[in-house]
Amino acid sequence: MDNITGSSAISDFCDKLDKRLEALSEGSGKGFRIRVAGKTVEIRTPDSALSDMLFGYIAIPEAGEDAVPEAVFSFWRDDCSRFAPSGTDEGDGVWLLRQDQGVIILTLPNDSLLAADYENERYYLCADHGSPADTVDYGHPIPQLFGRWAMNSSLLMLHSACVGIDGKGVLIAAAGGGGKSTLAVSCLMDGFDFISDDYVLVSREGPLTARPLYRTVGLNPDMRRELDPDMPVLRTDKDRGGKLLLDASAYPFRKELSVRAIVHPVIAGLKEPEIRRVKQGPVLVKLIHTTAQQLDYIRDPEPYRIMSQRLSCLPVYEIRLSGDLERNRERLRIFIEKELQYVQNQ
Repeated sequence: MDNITGSSAISDFCDKLDKRLEALSEGSGKGFRIRVAGKTVEIRTPDSALSDMLFGYIAIPEAGEDAVPEAVFSFWRDDCSRFAPSGTDEGDGVWLLRQDQGVIILTLPNDSLLAADYENERYYLCADHGSPADTVDYGHPIPQLFGRWAMNSSLLMLHSACVGIDGKGVLIAAAGGGGKSTLAVSCLMDGFDFISDDYVLVSREGPLTARPLYRTVGLNPDMRRELDPDMPVLRTDKDRGGKLLLDASAYPFRKELSVRAIVHPVIAGLKEPEIRRVKQGPVLVKLIHTTAQQLDYIRDPEPYRIMSQRLSCLPVYEIRLSGDLERNRERLRIFIEKELQYVQNQ
């Protein structure tokens, strides 16, 4: 493929990706349309089974048949080397191209291609035939594609849970295994306002609000047995200790929730859980870093700056967890209802 320069050449590159996807779809691309943050977007893939599975993960309602998509996400498995632009190799098989117009084309560490044509709202993720199975089978294209779109749509995607009481919410931020999902799912089952246990879309401007992306939640087998949620198991992730993906669509998700603080869970094994205010820096760094890892922002400094600026208005608290799920949940409820002060999220 010729070297890519200029916005017209970028469009040509994306046109070739569209033609390849159409060829793999035998002339009839498969996918679905959904509503996200007030916009209609479409997800396309040549694999109808994958399309059905991805739709089963999404928490956003399906768009009407006549709705015109404002953004299109394409995902498929192919030989990524066929798309490499000449003159852009950075070594070790990684090639990267940026344009002033905001277009990005790059390869990712998991042997996949990510392309974003921001001007025309087209987003692509091609997983190499030799890439890990979970790149295709476990819904990973959703956060990667939506994360790029969000940056161009006055939104941010964060690797965080979000729950609340009476419309007043908190982000629950922790790395994998830190108790984030267990605390969030426990709150969901007890009637808290609920957005997500894993990824949230937050507004870039105005009052900070969170919106859901998935209708699923994830738990390890021990926590599922302890919580005993009445949710169908969609899959078991054997590569991550048997973590279960559960269909939580029978529970009410909030369409939007005002975010007033960040809560960082710490597994402490106390008899009674404790909540205290802590310095922003360490928790924000961890939240931004884990988000960047999940969305493959590692080589791009701009999302770090945007996330840091946006989240700096939020107070940060640490909840030191007990071994009792009910006590942890009730301590968080009291904190949100009675102790969390109003924060002017501007």
